[in-house]
Order: sequence, then structure tokens, then C-alpha cells
Amino acid sequence: MRTAPEGAIMYNAGEDLKRSRLLKGRKAYKVMNYMLCNMQCNNRVYFVMQTIASEIGSTPQTVSRSIKELCKVGLIAMCDKGECMVNPDVAYTRDYAKWKKKRFRKYQIANAMKHSV
Repeated sequence: MRTAPEGAIMYNAGEDLKRSRLLKGRKAYKVMNYMLCNMQCNNRVYFVMQTIASEIGSTPQTVSRSIKELCKVGLIAMCDKGECMVNPDVAYTRDYAKWKKKRFRKYQIANAMKHSV
């Protein structure tokens, strides 16, 4: 599995550790690592389930469950099909401005409303 390029991602370690205890499965950690390694400058990740599954040695169904779990604990938020945003409180690229956290919050609220119906 690839690792993030040195210096490309800044971590808020305290927040990361606090949230990581909420993850149940080991695959969710691998999916999160994939997200961090493939994060764009706007904190978004564009993905295909099959690609993630083959890279971490899993099935697309397991990847889907892991992504739902990551959304539930607030590490990522789904933006669109095949696109998510990593929570800037956990990790962010150098180019990502703090004011863009509002955009992440918007997607989190939209996801919560979609799943509550």
C-alpha cells in the first residue's frame, strides 16, 4: 500500500486519535489511509470502489461499509457518488484554507439528512 508523500498532508494528531477509537474494523483504517494518500488539494478524494478494494485487498462491499463507517464518525463526508471530502480537522493539504471547513460541514449535514429519511 502506498503512503502519503512526505509533507503533503498535515495531521491534527489529537483529533485523529480521538476519532480513530470509534472505528470498528481494520479495513476502515486501510480505506482511510487510501483516502489520505489520494487526497487532492481541496481535501477531496475521487474514487472507484473496485480500485480501493483491489488496492487494500478487500471486496467492494467491505469498502462501501467502511466508507459509511468513516462518514458516521465524521472522518469523511460524501460529496457525490465516487467523491468524498476528508475532514479538515483530521487532515488537510497545505493549500486547503481553514475557511473551507464550512463546506465540509455542509456535506456532513446533507449526509445526515439523507440517511435520516
